[in-house]
Amino acid sequence: MIPDIVDLNAPVIPGESIGGFLLGEHIQTYKGIIRKFGIISSEITNQSFTKYWELFVPFQVEYEIQNTLKLIFDISDGSLCKVFALPNYKGTLLGGIHLGMKISEAMQFDPRIKFDDDEELYYIPELKGLSIDTTLDKDKNEIIDCIAVYTEES
Repeated sequence: MIPDIVDLNAPVIPGESIGGFLLGEHIQTYKGIIRKFGIISSEITNQSFTKYWELFVPFQVEYEIQNTLKLIFDISDGSLCKVFALPNYKGTLLGGIHLGMKISEAMQFDPRIKFDDDEELYYIPELKGLSIDTTLDKDKNEIIDCIAVYTEES
């Protein structure tokens, strides 16, 4: 059960928020929500709906909530610096781009979408703090499997 404060249908707002989680907010703001997902540990267990682990990036910690959202906090100041919408998230980007959609369809919806060869992800140059990641399905179609918003500092 996901707490009411988490809105799985909220729009993805580049550089600002996903699912009711606002970039820049302190981890204390969301401590109660994270706790409601069960045991927080470095191991993934059947009893836990929240996965926690340290990242390879110094001073960041990550929480994943039921294959729906991933939250990354900067532990040097406690601020939320990145939020990822994962496959179970239902909200849309720009009112029509969603998880599970073919990237080719997303590019028809918004032709500003470009591919970054260095980062190996999609983005919209005019929208800061946004990236779109894809995976190949069985038919070799690129399917959106992650939409991320982040602060410029992260």
